[in-house]
Amino acid sequence: MKLIISLLSLSLFSASGLASDTLDFSPLKREIHIMENILKASVATDRELTIRELKSSYLLGQGIHFSIHARAFNQRAFSFAGSDTNMAQWFDFDASDFDHHAFAEQAEAISKQSLEIAMESIHQVSEQIRDLAENEREIEHDIRSLEREKRDVEFERRLSEKADIKQLEKRKADLAQQVAQLEKQKAALKEEKQTLKAKATKNKQQKQQEQAQKKQASIKQLEHTLSTMLCDYGAGLKHLPENEFVNFTLVNAGQDNEDLIYVFNKQDIQKCVMTKIDKNKLLAEAKKYAF
Repeated sequence: MKLIISLLSLSLFSASGLASDTLDFSPLKREIHIMENILKASVATDRELTIRELKSSYLLGQGIHFSIHARAFNQRAFSFAGSDTNMAQWFDFDASDFDHHAFAEQAEAISKQSLEIAMESIHQVSEQIRDLAENEREIEHDIRSLEREKRDVEFERRLSEKADIKQLEKRKADLAQQVAQLEKQKAALKEEKQTLKAKATKNKQQKQQEQAQKKQASIKQLEHTLSTMLCDYGAGLKHLPENEFVNFTLVNAGQDNEDLIYVFNKQDIQKCVMTKIDKNKLLAEAKKYAF
């Protein structure tokens, strides 16, 4: 009896596999391709969003999946040094090490006009810090020279006659005064570097805030586009089973570069097509989560 049941199960499994192999997905593929073109056309004028890659797939029993890679969701936080840690190191540096090419690559996602402004700003700050660093090196060199001269004067004082001691003491006092002045200049340079560091940090935070606002605006706009597209053209998905879904993944659109995922029920899409609900209701009914 067990053998008969096993053979029956095997034949059913084989028949099921054969049936799935013979399914014709061509009509659904055409509908998905048309939906892709509609989506591309819908966002073509949005320069802030700029879709770089749009992929589609179909999971049997689950539905259609669109994966959207957009420039607006892949922007690195603007930074004068790449990160807070690097920024701290960069302000204790030899300014000649500043890599403009690395910065340009890091700022790739910024719009052309913003990038030009940012590059001009970073160039000005780097020039200022380069000058400060050069001055600081010269002062440190002068201080070392004066310290050596002070040691030489002290050595001569021990070997000199009493008549020469007064003159050597005066020379020593002059050297000490020069060292003090140079130390004061060095402290002023350090303070100016700290001011520039604070300015760069403030600029970074402001740029991050601006980018976060633009990113959220792009997400809201794309949500509106997706719900509008499904309401206006969802009737074209005739070969998508009634109990399945249309899914969208916005790559890197969430916090910490998580993906934002939207799941639209086909039944809700049909309601919107038939104007039983509007696009805002359709969006509200969609399941949304970050992963």
